[in-house]
Amino acid sequence: MKRFEKTYIKIFVIILLIIAVVLAIFSILMSNLVTSFFVKQTTDFYTRQSEEIFYNLEQTLKNYQYYAQEIYEDSDVRVFMHAGKEDKIVSQNAFHAIQNARKSEKNIDDIYIVNYENGYILNTKEGIAPISQFYDREWIDSLQLTRKNYLYFYYHEVKGITYLALVLPVQVQRNGSFVVVLYDTQYLNRMLTRYGKEDYVKLALLYGGENVIAGERPVDSKNSEYILVIEQQYFYNQNLSLSCSVNIKEFVRSSDMLRNSLLISIVFLMAIPLSMLFLMLVRTLKPYNKLASDISRLYFRPDEKEKATNRTLPETEFQIIRGCIDYLVHNVDTLQKSLSGYEEMISEDKIRRWLLNGQLFDDMEDFIKEKWENDDVNMIICVIRIEKELSFEQENSYGARKAMKGGIINIASELLTAEGYKPLAVDMGSDHVTILLNDFNKDSVNPIDNLKEIEEQVKKWFNLGLAVAISPFVSIYTDILPVYKRTYELTKLKFLLGEDKVYMEADGAYINAHNIPFASPLLIKKIRENIMLQRTEELSENLKELVQPLRGLPYEESRYLILFYYFDIISQLNRYSDYKSLQEMENEISDCATINEALDRICDIFFDISMQVITFEKGTNRNEIALQIEDYIHNHISDPALNVDEIADSLSFSTKYIRQLFKEYYQISLSDYLLNARIEMAKELLENSKSSVNEIMYSVGIQTKSHFFTSFKSITGMTPNQWRIYTMKNNSSNNSMSI
Repeated sequence: MKRFEKTYIKIFVIILLIIAVVLAIFSILMSNLVTSFFVKQTTDFYTRQSEEIFYNLEQTLKNYQYYAQEIYEDSDVRVFMHAGKEDKIVSQNAFHAIQNARKSEKNIDDIYIVNYENGYILNTKEGIAPISQFYDREWIDSLQLTRKNYLYFYYHEVKGITYLALVLPVQVQRNGSFVVVLYDTQYLNRMLTRYGKEDYVKLALLYGGENVIAGERPVDSKNSEYILVIEQQYFYNQNLSLSCSVNIKEFVRSSDMLRNSLLISIVFLMAIPLSMLFLMLVRTLKPYNKLASDISRLYFRPDEKEKATNRTLPETEFQIIRGCIDYLVHNVDTLQKSLSGYEEMISEDKIRRWLLNGQLFDDMEDFIKEKWENDDVNMIICVIRIEKELSFEQENSYGARKAMKGGIINIASELLTAEGYKPLAVDMGSDHVTILLNDFNKDSVNPIDNLKEIEEQVKKWFNLGLAVAISPFVSIYTDILPVYKRTYELTKLKFLLGEDKVYMEADGAYINAHNIPFASPLLIKKIRENIMLQRTEELSENLKELVQPLRGLPYEESRYLILFYYFDIISQLNRYSDYKSLQEMENEISDCATINEALDRICDIFFDISMQVITFEKGTNRNEIALQIEDYIHNHISDPALNVDEIADSLSFSTKYIRQLFKEYYQISLSDYLLNARIEMAKELLENSKSSVNEIMYSVGIQTKSHFFTSFKSITGMTPNQWRIYTMKNNSSNNSMSI
């Protein structure tokens, strides 16, 4: 067999590889995320910038159009344009007019006045000249063919210098005359440079998407992955556009540095948990090694190794364990036969879920009618509570208590069946059992006598005192949870009244008839906790607070209330002591002259119980307590009120104690275990029953659909409906394969 160390090292290396892959993916995602963030922020910022620039450029071009319109409207210019022949005075006046216009607007570089009728052209730099000899004649002639019917800007180069040109008027004149205004682009360059100061930002005013009028030619994004092109903006009715490009190479480099720094930090931080993981793997997998060694020693005996030479022997611990599991799977028929003995346990679980949930679902209704074999919908609920458990001098194990309740169920079922009943009895955990009775004649049969007989037989065989109570008749279709809880509370009246009888609803009026004021439930709970946690000083203060309202009352009334408070506190602590009965306490308090003296007497009793808590918790097998908690959870899983505090109160332990003990034994918190147990039961019901999702939700003790769906999906990765469909498909597939 391979060495165990190689197994966990292999697992550890696989985990390291997985972590490395996850970190690589994480770093790539983080880098892309940061880069995307930078790109988005940059795009948003420069989009706003380009919109502002575009607006300013648009206003500047409108001003250029306005200046050109004023030049065209000048009377001297109009006279020259319509002159049929060359006139020196007209030419001189027009020349002075365009010179003044050029001086008043510094962005105008030159102005042409073209008159094809007389064949002359006038401009601000060379004066008047024949069109045929003008240096820019080709472009002037081309304007005759490319003119627009609105004010239109042209891209024009003269001797390598770029200009923005306007031609007026927009309508072609009969004599072919027009005015051309050439604007210098330096002002536009300065404007774009002012907004694009950074080296990585390129702004340009383009003509036809190719010719640069002002700014710097943008870099083609196809030639570089680091170039971010902001969407071009086009000027209305013009062949002009504003282009903006940003080089984000530095941003990408910064995000890469951030990613690398983050990865280095994660690697350093992961060193400690990885070391702990390695140690945990060693500690966790050693038991498997021992198990595999034991199986190998038992299964491959020395005299059998020679017989096994012709078959492949397992090489690793996991192969040996898997072989043992396969052996068990092949013998599943034998296991299934043994499971038939659990039918009664399944029936008890159904009854328990009904009592704790209170609602009768379809499958439960069929089960009840099948058991009782009639259509009568009325029944009574009987609760038999163990009034005193075994004392500390006797065996007080969890197994012994469970066996006692099993014996009570057997005695009750046998006696009631002999009387013609068809009882349904179930162990409700903690300190009591519940019996449902249905098949009897209400007028002629009284179950009270039968219950008294059960009490006598239990006392004879187990030497136990019982408190028994029955409910009124109730329909199976009503919510029976409050009836069940009320009947259980009636059993506690035996302590208060001291009468050995079967308690009924009429006896429950005792408290109201005597106008007994209840103390604060929070204060009563705090007193119980201080008893269980051995906080003697806080216990004394709590008791003083409890009896403070009694000072000044008549002696008889205050004594009576002290006895009632004692009953309220001790009702959840009977596990720890053979507590004094109400009559015994009354005798002791009667000897007290003052409330303080009576309070001291009760304090002494509670201090004794507190010391017994220490003895009990130290002397009790912690594994048994953990199993008892687990059993209580599964017995009461359908109770919506089931929580950690309720479990602690029912089992007479402190909340802190059972939390720590359960976590130590099961390596999971008690709250998480409770939720997982509810979801596991829901999964089983979804797979094996036809109940609706809502019915199943209530059956497992969850009251809100949102909490049920959220918890179910977080544990299984599916919704309840998806789980039901998934299991149905799997079962169908398995059935097909078996056929």
